[in-house]
Amino acid sequence: MTILGRERWPIWEEAYESIEILQDIFSEESEDRTHTAVLKIYRDYIDNVFSAIDKGKKIIYGNFAVPGTLMRGFDTEKIFWYQLEALPVIQSLVGEPGVWNAKLADAAEASGIAPEICSVDRIAHGSYVEGIVPMPDVGFYLTTPCDSQTCLVNNMVALTKKPTIVIDMPYSAEPEQIRYVARQFRDVIAFLEDALSVEFDFDRLRRACEIYNEMIETVADWAELRRVVPASQPCETLSIMAAVVTVFSGHQNGVDYARATFQEHKEFIEKGYKAVEGDEVRAIWYGDPFWSDLNFYNWLEKECKVTVPMDMFGFFTAQYLIDATTEEGMLEGIAYNALRNFPMTKQLLGSAEDYLSDYRTLCRLYQADFGIIPGHLGCTHAWGVSGLVREESERLGIPLLEFEFDMLDPRITPRDDVEILIKNYVNDIVVPFKNSW
Repeated sequence: MTILGRERWPIWEEAYESIEILQDIFSEESEDRTHTAVLKIYRDYIDNVFSAIDKGKKIIYGNFAVPGTLMRGFDTEKIFWYQLEALPVIQSLVGEPGVWNAKLADAAEASGIAPEICSVDRIAHGSYVEGIVPMPDVGFYLTTPCDSQTCLVNNMVALTKKPTIVIDMPYSAEPEQIRYVARQFRDVIAFLEDALSVEFDFDRLRRACEIYNEMIETVADWAELRRVVPASQPCETLSIMAAVVTVFSGHQNGVDYARATFQEHKEFIEKGYKAVEGDEVRAIWYGDPFWSDLNFYNWLEKECKVTVPMDMFGFFTAQYLIDATTEEGMLEGIAYNALRNFPMTKQLLGSAEDYLSDYRTLCRLYQADFGIIPGHLGCTHAWGVSGLVREESERLGIPLLEFEFDMLDPRITPRDDVEILIKNYVNDIVVPFKNSW
């Protein structure tokens, strides 16, 4: 299928062509259900981006914390919700992040964005100033999950000069805070209806909430399977989950991907597959994924015998299902999930105890031999509590490795340097420590 007008932006064309090539490799007959599914849904997404442009749909800009489930209440034949971080993520998963992400981050800095801002947000900003993303008719943003996101939102409001609504997200998720966010969602609906001359349909939203619940229950079942020792599904799969859940929340593609990766994992366990040959070392990757080069995860398992059964971005639970029986139940359920079942927002928005509690839980549930804090350059929230995690690791009796890197820009700490750090740490610290038990 040809996307209309894709030749206008080479970065999208290259990503699309990469998907087509990879789809030929990971065919429908392959046992690799995860790659087959993720390539399909991101190809669909690029098709939908350009279809929206060529059909003249109204474009809504949103940062990646905006709950996609809420946006499904609008008629997708009339509007398209464009997540500002979609291009950097797609480019990292299937394109050439060392080329395009670096170029766009530099473009953002040349326009005045501080280099200390998260690369995800710099690249999103650079995509706009370079004119390689659809132009918006309106903006809808959240003040989560971090300070860099807030900077991006402020920049988009100033640059686009389009009607915009930004809602305030509280630090906790007590009943009153949940109701507070749900009331703001009603303001958002009214604002977008007026600004775009479209109607919001709660019946459509109800269906989206049901789809979200099915997706998140399947993801939670998959997360439970990842507790199995030895690990059978490669940890690269884990790193992709958040990229799917955030973009395809409340969309059938999210369900399809969750089902595919869950079924793949079940089959791998039944067939006795092992992600690591020999004695595996289990690590909790407690921070941003290594999206600048997904082959890094294959190296980790092959060369270091290290598997990551769970990370911070893949740890979704089914305890926050949405009550789809009433309007308030839906809005409050979406609000609760936005605060307590979303990577980074869940761990870093409020008390440091939320961050520490999840770390303890992951180390226990997934039988960690050591922890890894990949210090993403722009993640000021995580850097601020890394010392507390170090103390927590000491109490748990688990070694902890910390290093600086960038999840999207490989120039900060090249992959070769990260590999040396991890390999030396595993061989010199973790394996001797594990063998001493």
